[in-house]
Amino acid sequence: SFAVKLTVAAVWAGGAAFMFLLCKPLGRLAAVLAAAVFAWSPYLLLDVYVRTAYPELTAIAFAAGVLWSIDRLLRSGQPIFVCTLAVTTGMVLISHLPTTVIVAPLAAAYVVGSMMIHRHEAKRMGLVVAGAILGAGLATFYVVPAIAELALVKASRLTNAYFDYHLHFVPPGYWVDWGWSYGGSGIGVKDHLSLQIGIVQWIVLAAAVLFLAGSLVRRRPASLV
Repeated sequence: SFAVKLTVAAVWAGGAAFMFLLCKPLGRLAAVLAAAVFAWSPYLLLDVYVRTAYPELTAIAFAAGVLWSIDRLLRSGQPIFVCTLAVTTGMVLISHLPTTVIVAPLAAAYVVGSMMIHRHEAKRMGLVVAGAILGAGLATFYVVPAIAELALVKASRLTNAYFDYHLHFVPPGYWVDWGWSYGGSGIGVKDHLSLQIGIVQWIVLAAAVLFLAGSLVRRRPASLV
């Protein structure tokens, strides 16, 4: 049991470290704040202390590593980050496939956005694609059987009856419900699961919006202000 607890703590801290490294180009203070916001996210607390969803926690932690690897690869073009991207991608895949489905389009959007904003060399996008393909290759021992043998594990039950995801969309009121109870996710308003975004997270989001708005106003020509 001690080994399990130590592993969970290491994965949790690793995710925060990846977030620190991802935001370090913005300054040390921003990086520390980003790591703290990640580490104390209510959903991660939920995964660890309520749901014991350790595979999902691991995938989320390495998802931060995927974004960091992509960012460093686009900025520097160094081949070593192709390796880190491959490893982190493979870890996300073998940890929790549903998380991969969520992270993949976000990672793609991050790549496209960074290419448009910073005008990176086109070959660096090729390195990102290569890293992602290598990561998928590292995980084939798990992913290929998981896909090929879906009919044998009755995966269709994961989207039927109670597990139909259409029944579990979060009402907006739950985003700011600071209550903390224990239990499963119910249908409609019968939830006993804390689904809040988090007070600190809301503060950071609001501050980011104000900062971006202020930056846009300052960049406008004087004749238009």
